[in-house]
Amino acid sequence: MRMFNDKKRWFPIGIFLSLRIALKNLFRPTITIRYPHERAHIPERARWAVEINYAADGSHLCAACKLCEKECPNNLIEIDVETAEDRSKQIKHWYYRRAGCMMCGLCVEACSFDAIKMGHDYELAHVDPDMMEFDLLTDVPAYKRPRPARPAAVQTGTQTGAPATTQAREATDA
Repeated sequence: MRMFNDKKRWFPIGIFLSLRIALKNLFRPTITIRYPHERAHIPERARWAVEINYAADGSHLCAACKLCEKECPNNLIEIDVETAEDRSKQIKHWYYRRAGCMMCGLCVEACSFDAIKMGHDYELAHVDPDMMEFDLLTDVPAYKRPRPARPAAVQTGTQTGAPATTQAREATDA
């Protein structure tokens, strides 16, 4: 039992174990990349900074519902919306502060219009702190989702074989 407590005998064994690990790593293939010349492969589901999603015609899909603003745990999204008399919305500013974003994706999940998405650019460092605040939309009308066409029976107010008004329904019930 004295051999296990003797530090002088374990010292050479420790050196040989360290050398064995160093030699094993010396002949291993490298896993680093030459960053400016090579870019790392990022998985498709990786979450980075928030970006605006655009439709096929180039228009944005934001309806100014402010669900993403309410869902953001760090309160980094601010949407300034102005409502006109005809109840149409005008997005004055859609601010996003990327410096405090933890890339959780809750704002993207909350958006029912698919107006925002998580981007794939991972080069997010800037020297100037003003470069970390973005105005993603400025002075644009809010997106109006096209409504599906109503069937002809519903548009005229009558259904086939059914009374049109509640008074007619009550008359048929009596």
